[in-house]
Amino acid sequence: MLLLVRGLAYGGVSASLQGWMITSAQAGTEAASSLMVARFNPVIAAGALLGGLAVDGISAPAAPLSGVALMLLAAAAVWGTSGRLRDGIPN
Repeated sequence: MLLLVRGLAYGGVSASLQGWMITSAQAGTEAASSLMVARFNPVIAAGALLGGLAVDGISAPAAPLSGVALMLLAAAAVWGTSGRLRDGIPN
């Protein structure tokens, strides 16, 4: 059941990001789309690599735990910079 919920929640992430990038880069939609694909696929591959290394090097529960740790670091980075950035320009 949790896997189904996760799949439904994550399924719209790439489409939402692509829609946001296309509306943000009105004049360069092709470049925005290619940049998204160029960044999205290597990040997925890196996540699979790091997860595999965590399973091989530590144990099977290490993969989701390392994912949680990275997610918390990303959330902390977003939270820490959200008040200082406005429209992509540092205050």
